[in-house]
Amino acid sequence: MNDSPLRVNLVLRDIEGFPNYKVSEDGRVYSFKIYPQGKILAISLSSYGYPRVCLSLNGKPYYK
Repeated sequence: MNDSPLRVNLVLRDIEGFPNYKVSEDGRVYSFKIYPQGKILAISLSSYGYPRVCLSLNGKPYYK
């Protein structure tokens, strides 16, 4: 059995308004800003307990 975290048929969709980011079918958010192969972004919790990631656009952070 192969335990590799990489999937050959991974489907990524663009995030509207954030050209350097994509989201997978399972909800993982990838950054292609610096990493051409994509890097999974870390998820943090908001003060209300909701999961969120930080996306940036023109140097300004946006928590989604």
